[in-house]
Amino acid sequence: MTMFVLMFPIAAAATTLSAPPTRPPDYTEPRTATVNAAGAKVIHISGRAGFLHVQGKRGASQVSVRGMARADRERNLQDIRLVAHRTGDDIYIAADIPEQHDFDWRGSQALDLDIDVPDNVKLDVDDGSGDLTIRGTSGVDLHDGSGNIELENIAGDVGIEDGSGEITVHRVSGGVEVRSDGSGSVTIETVTGSVRIGRKGSGNVDVSDIGGDFTVEEKGSGGIEYQNVKGRVDVPARRHRRRYGS
Repeated sequence: MTMFVLMFPIAAAATTLSAPPTRPPDYTEPRTATVNAAGAKVIHISGRAGFLHVQGKRGASQVSVRGMARADRERNLQDIRLVAHRTGDDIYIAADIPEQHDFDWRGSQALDLDIDVPDNVKLDVDDGSGDLTIRGTSGVDLHDGSGNIELENIAGDVGIEDGSGEITVHRVSGGVEVRSDGSGSVTIETVTGSVRIGRKGSGNVDVSDIGGDFTVEEKGSGGIEYQNVKGRVDVPARRHRRRYGS
């Protein structure tokens, strides 16, 4: 009888300890900006923590930014700024967030950005962490830390340097060069020019419908697949499989 009584509080304590912790919701505050883009040659975009979505707009004469600052402490929202200005032919859009380190007193901070740009101006993008999408723009030069990348309907050349995360590229009327990529799969489809991958760490590479050459210079773990490549194929031995229809 004594054992029966003692088991109940022990079981209840175990149940309480195993419950997952609940993270409080972030505090949020909007950020907006517009910059005249008439005659601009390059749009420089610098993201930090948070997602980054860029959409090309035909006939647009300005860059429009809609941002959402997020922090786990309300007082920290004031430290998150959206910077937007033009100098000569260059437009600069940047998320200004204080440096964050482990056990930083500031806690978690991020700035999500939705940006509309003219579809005929080249992009120079430097992004930290968080998912990134770019659609319907002119040529793109991208440096990314971590998070998934998706590029679609790009009217020009694409250059990518990436740390980790999946890379997906669809429909490019130019060439694609992945200069370096640490980890994550790479999928590239429907490119009018050539595709070159420089240093690739782990993760599969899958390309199809390439109008020019397909080259992989260095490859770590993971396979390489290709189909419908019109030009020359040069990939590391024993790491590729030519699929049906190529």
